[in-house]
Amino acid sequence: MSRKPLSLAVAALFLLFPASLIAGGPPWLCLPIDGVTTANAKASAELLTTKLIDKISPHTRGGHTVEVREHSGQWYLTFHMGDNVGLGDVEAALKGTNLSIPRDRLRLFGHVILEVDAQKSTPEKLLADLDALNYTAIEKSEPKDDRLLVTIDLPYPVEDGNRERGSVAWDSFSRNDLSFDQAARSDPPATPETLPSYKAFRDVVTRHKASLKDIRWSQQYACRPLGGVTLPDTAQARAD
Repeated sequence: MSRKPLSLAVAALFLLFPASLIAGGPPWLCLPIDGVTTANAKASAELLTTKLIDKISPHTRGGHTVEVREHSGQWYLTFHMGDNVGLGDVEAALKGTNLSIPRDRLRLFGHVILEVDAQKSTPEKLLADLDALNYTAIEKSEPKDDRLLVTIDLPYPVEDGNRERGSVAWDSFSRNDLSFDQAARSDPPATPETLPSYKAFRDVVTRHKASLKDIRWSQQYACRPLGGVTLPDTAQARAD
């Protein structure tokens, strides 16, 4: 992947966004979820709304709720973020149920923050290897308490103007006006199969004697989808 480091601050980037993008409201999180069926979809959405109520924005047209949607045999949970959200927060909400996030099949898109215990590693080498993953660009890294927070810029879903906001039926991901790595906008689009996986990030971190404690999504990245998709089992087997 071609890359050209940019020195623009995030605040400056927002000045470049079209007004129509800024008007979209809070970011909304999309994650694959196993255990949902047509029969229990309504109950699953209600349960998740109750458990995640503090993370959901009340200032959206769709209401203060979690929705579950199906695409190609895989169910997804979606909600507009009212606060920063970690994968651990979502999994805590699923504890004690038959629902789960398939971490080892999770492919990430958009901006994501890796929360890394890097005390036994060499951060510079760790960051270089993370940055070397396909479609991955390090926007920034910063220490916080005993963690290293690494903000990763990944391709965003290519939106179809005929599809309603909140759809999960994506098959193409590319850099756009919301991306930090503008130099990579000419790269070929990614697919769910070629997006970086949670497992790939975890493996790089582990190789450097560090530990991936959580991944998080920030309210800072407004009016856009964040999160991940997954693959059918056959495609997953090919990718692995």
